[in-house]
Amino acid sequence: MLRTLVDRHNPYVLAEIAKNPACPNDLLEQLRTSNYKVGIFNSPLKDMVAQNENAPAALLIELANDIDEEVQKSVAINPSCPPQAQLKLVESDWLVLKYWLATNPNLIAEVTNQLAFEA
Repeated sequence: MLRTLVDRHNPYVLAEIAKNPACPNDLLEQLRTSNYKVGIFNSPLKDMVAQNENAPAALLIELANDIDEEVQKSVAINPSCPPQAQLKLVESDWLVLKYWLATNPNLIAEVTNQLAFEA
């Protein structure tokens, strides 16, 4: 069903598919590379992919390295954010990103300690 909806190319439907926990990994990868933007903030679909708690760790790590700070923020607040992505994000100079990372309930101890030290 999700694959059929992806073929219709409605950006708002694609955004909901990207956030859907049942979305298959190959579709998440396809949506990550889409040029569609949605919402009042004109967010790229990769931002929605970064919010998906069932996105594969490798994909979240890749998105943590994205140049778009909003995509990085979405990875930071994703409870499934893998340790390697957390370690990348905590090195950011963007203080707001560190704030969002601190809200993640599944931070590893090393990241928690670094954030506490910088506070």
